[in-house]
Amino acid sequence: MFQYNAQTTELYLKTLKNKLKSNSGVNKSEIEKVTKEIEKNKARLKNAQILMLDGELNTIEYKEMKIKLEEELIHLTNQENKLRTNTISHEKLIDACKKVVQNLDIAYDKADSPTKQRIVGSIFPEKFTFKP
Repeated sequence: MFQYNAQTTELYLKTLKNKLKSNSGVNKSEIEKVTKEIEKNKARLKNAQILMLDGELNTIEYKEMKIKLEEELIHLTNQENKLRTNTISHEKLIDACKKVVQNLDIAYDKADSPTKQRIVGSIFPEKFTFKP
């Protein structure tokens, strides 16, 4: 029923790895951009503090600026954390999937009916039904 083709699998995995690498490059530039914004806001907060201590800003203005900058820092830090969690290495996961695909015919032959349905359903996500 299922014929494993090593060349097709290797080509697909290579394409997938390249696509994920190009996406992670975009993600890294976004992380760098957010990190620069975080540093810029930290510097602004320090400058506002210095201006208040030098008497060029009153306390109310400083507090308003501080609240606004701290809210922005929290937002940027959350954004940075979200971007960093999305940059996991997919190499090991892809290699594990390769082993599954290589042995899919064996797994299908040994599987019970519900497992066979899940295997076929993962390949063909449309409403695929079996009739006895």
